[in-house]
Amino acid sequence: VIVGLSALLAAIVSLLLARALLVPVCRIARATHRLSGGDYGTRVQVGATDELGRLAEDFNRLANSLERNERLRRDLMADVSHELRTPLAVLRGEIEALQDGLRTPDAATLASLQHEVLRLSALIDDLYDLSLADAGALSYRMQPLDLAALARHVAEGLRDRYARAGIDLHVDAGREHWVQGDERRLEQLMSNLLENTLRYTDAP
Repeated sequence: VIVGLSALLAAIVSLLLARALLVPVCRIARATHRLSGGDYGTRVQVGATDELGRLAEDFNRLANSLERNERLRRDLMADVSHELRTPLAVLRGEIEALQDGLRTPDAATLASLQHEVLRLSALIDDLYDLSLADAGALSYRMQPLDLAALARHVAEGLRDRYARAGIDLHVDAGREHWVQGDERRLEQLMSNLLENTLRYTDAP
């Protein structure tokens, strides 16, 4: 009788422990399956502070990261589509005007077409650099450079366009500020910031 009761008690305790362990594991497994299927809003309820609870917390952090990255990816694609649509629309309008005889292929028209083509080329280069950065394959040529002089140089190249847009551009970078950096990448970064400022800032 004692052996039988002991075996029964052991079986009951084993079933309870197995249930306590398997239920959260199955819950995380089902959530992982939904997450791998693209449901980035999936979350797991954290019901304990043990290893399984920490595993659930890690799962939720992973889901948050994937959801945020997916949102950023959608926003990026929307921004890229918008940026590409503008020069393409201008090019299409210019070409249709030439085909209809509304415009003549003079120097001004060709310069306008070239400008839009250069905008498209710059956008494609930016996308390529972005893909390299995302893959960790973006190359850098680090060297000592004066960041203040670089800022003044980039601003000077855009000063006329800022003036035509009615926006004042001032550089307050001090006399010298030496850093180790890639001059081309930093110049590209500053140019992008100033281009976006010019595009989205109202005069004055």
